[in-house]
Amino acid sequence: MCEIAVAEPRTDLRRNARLVLAAFLATLAYGLLLTIAFEPDVQQADAAELVDRADDARAFLIADLFFPLLFGLLVPLALLRFGASLSRREGGGSGPPRWIVAAAASLAVSGIFDWAENALLLSATGSESEGAVDAAHLVAIPKIAFFVVGAALSLLALARAIGVLRGGSGSPPPQPG
Repeated sequence: MCEIAVAEPRTDLRRNARLVLAAFLATLAYGLLLTIAFEPDVQQADAAELVDRADDARAFLIADLFFPLLFGLLVPLALLRFGASLSRREGGGSGPPRWIVAAAASLAVSGIFDWAENALLLSATGSESEGAVDAAHLVAIPKIAFFVVGAALSLLALARAIGVLRGGSGSPPPQPG
């Protein structure tokens, strides 16, 4: 009975580490698809150029509406599950560590800003709307800021998850001294 109780958190941790890796790979693959198959530079266009390139802009912006679901929802959920497993295994409670919560929250907020940016730009593809385009460009600033913070912390979690999958403890190495 004791063996099952010890083995279960390890299995849960490995499963959630795989989930983190899969979420990151799906996000990376979709991001590459957006970059290769579409013209993402339309996000920086001014109002007149956005209307001139309306077909390209609409195609990209509609496809880009799904990207925040990956990096702003799927990855944060995977991170939180992994973090909770990590805490349970290390005896630190049932909730994820604060830095993993910060990573998940930053990515989720960034995803919301990304959706707002895409919606504003989409609304400006039919007729020139300088206000909508300017608002979209302003929304991009916090989107990028939150994404950078979330991505940096998420990369640490990804490294931890890979360590778990490679058979390590997923814990940082002991400090000398």
